[in-house]
Amino acid sequence: MAKDYRLAAYIVRSRGVKGEVEVYPVDARELRIRPGARLMVVPPSLQGIRETSIVSARGTDKAPWLFLAGVDDRTTASLLKGRYLLVATEDWLEDAPTGSGHSAQAPGADGPQNPTQPATSDQPEIPPQALGMDVHDLEFGYLGVVSEQSHATPQVLWTVTGPFGDVLIPAVSAFIRRWNDTAIYVSIPRGLLELNK
Repeated sequence: MAKDYRLAAYIVRSRGVKGEVEVYPVDARELRIRPGARLMVVPPSLQGIRETSIVSARGTDKAPWLFLAGVDDRTTASLLKGRYLLVATEDWLEDAPTGSGHSAQAPGADGPQNPTQPATSDQPEIPPQALGMDVHDLEFGYLGVVSEQSHATPQVLWTVTGPFGDVLIPAVSAFIRRWNDTAIYVSIPRGLLELNK
């Protein structure tokens, strides 16, 4: 079993009656998963699938629609809404697939540094201890305070308590834009807040 996992996608919603799901790639411009790779569903549920793989994909690179193994109807697909797909690090392709139209580029490799990233190179991308810190989203504004920091999944999950209720946010660099001693500034997918409505 793999030791290191990478957050690959957020499941936005189900589509159609055959179990297709729309996903949002959260750690890159597109999904770069090796064909046949096993995917872990997190947080895991008591019922439903916990492990799957991609059977086929369509849509666009930025908003793919996936048929997942074991998901063959709308009911099963609906249970996955709001969950995440993790892939073993060795099954993540660092380079964009040939002909995809996208190329991988390290932040700051060419051109000016993204002003939403931490200014110093020695600061970690993710706060090592976030409990009690305020969380602000670049689109939705103040989300609340980190009330819990769970290590039950390969990626740390923050429970942010505030005006939107309890919002679960994976502590991954794909969502975090910058942070200081008291606040974290994030950019999360719309579906994350819709789960609490």
